[in-house]
Amino acid sequence: LIENSVFVSCSSLRSVTIPNSVVSIGDNAFSHCFSLQEITLPSGLVSIGKYAFSHTKLRFLELPEALERVGEHLFWCCKHLESIDIPRNMKILPRGFLQECSSLRSITIPSGITEISEYFISRCSNLKTININHSIERLKISENAFRTIDLNSCILYVPIELIEKYRRHPVFGLFKNILPR
Repeated sequence: LIENSVFVSCSSLRSVTIPNSVVSIGDNAFSHCFSLQEITLPSGLVSIGKYAFSHTKLRFLELPEALERVGEHLFWCCKHLESIDIPRNMKILPRGFLQECSSLRSITIPSGITEISEYFISRCSNLKTININHSIERLKISENAFRTIDLNSCILYVPIELIEKYRRHPVFGLFKNILPR
């Protein structure tokens, strides 16, 4: 376990490799580490607390497939974050998961996701594409999940056989451009 707030505001921290023995990262663990550009997570990591990587300079992060739970606002104000891989074992995308990530251009929501919380993606001004890989029937989604992104320019890519369902959906139907993957 990496405890809550253990590295908070470590301004000189640039790179971290977390040992394989760690299965959980606490709330705010690396929050406000303004120089943190790279972090390597162990393959057995199961949970990450809220705000754990907020206000860092992470550009890319590969979340391990074993990851099941993440806290709210995990990547809040990660203005350099360009890419994030969401693992298939995750079920819930929490509130503010990607908030104010102005370099983020694309995201894929894997088929294992069962719930997308409010403001899941919030104020990500350069987001151009969202890829989603599953049926709407298995998905609980907040009406505000995508409320603060530009729904006129962001393209939603969905399975071709589900395009009409997505277009009629009360949340996904707000996207102007829904195209087949």
